[in-house]
Amino acid sequence: MNNIREYGPYMGLVLFWSACLVTGGFNDQFLAQRVYLKDNAVAVIFSVIGLYMIYGSFVFFLGIILRQLLVSENRKHIRCIIWILCSYFAFSTSTYSAAAILSDSVCGFLIQGDTHSLAYYVVAGLFLFFALYPAGFILNKKRYDKEAVHDLILILITATLAVFLSNIVKGFVMRPRYRIALKGYEGIGFIPVFHMLKDGKSLLKIYGLKKDDLASFFSGHAMNSMLCIMILPAYRYVFDKLKGKEKILIGIAIVSSLPITFSRMVLGDHYLSDISFGAIAGLVIVCIYQMIRKKFI
Repeated sequence: MNNIREYGPYMGLVLFWSACLVTGGFNDQFLAQRVYLKDNAVAVIFSVIGLYMIYGSFVFFLGIILRQLLVSENRKHIRCIIWILCSYFAFSTSTYSAAAILSDSVCGFLIQGDTHSLAYYVVAGLFLFFALYPAGFILNKKRYDKEAVHDLILILITATLAVFLSNIVKGFVMRPRYRIALKGYEGIGFIPVFHMLKDGKSLLKIYGLKKDDLASFFSGHAMNSMLCIMILPAYRYVFDKLKGKEKILIGIAIVSSLPITFSRMVLGDHYLSDISFGAIAGLVIVCIYQMIRKKFI
């Protein structure tokens, strides 16, 4: 009975997104044609919000973990290692996040010229995300909270593995984004869900495209929006006013996931089946996280 109460809402979401997945399987191209609005400002804003909710939280939580671990550890060499590791992960995540937010599938259209370089993303990451790292460090309390540390580390590990999973699947399937399929490249058109693009790597070279252009399946934004179900409640470890309001935070995550997820269709970056599968994957990962947390934390 407790399991039904705990996972019931998630099962409802799985059923909803499963229905969307089936609908998209038969009507992906038709629906994409109806909702696509190139560089729509509102859709871009929601896509950016989605990235900040997960990647910004990741960097922010690293600042919290750093403060917590430094409070609990007196040995200088261990403290130094903790500083280096947390700072490295915050820096690398900021760089990765900047690359995501400035990609052609989000805000790339605002940038003139060829700016897709590591140095550019490093500078952009420091400006757009890295400030959240010291913010988490400063806002965190000085006393050590074992539950908070274990929970936040579990959240970060889970989110990291989820992102790796998404990138692996994208690189294997290589489904063209709808906005790319519209450009009329020979051999790169609409591909039904659960199909792979033949000679995708060769076509990338022939037309000078980026890997991200063939990364429609599945939607990382949709998956990440579901991961916020486990991320938003973790803010209670920083802000006392949020304690006891975990259900409200989960509700906010679920409600906000809808415009974030469907914004990807509006921008022509994903089909309905892409965002549906991504959302289901995110929900499954959240359930796995909650089972692990319940058993070990």
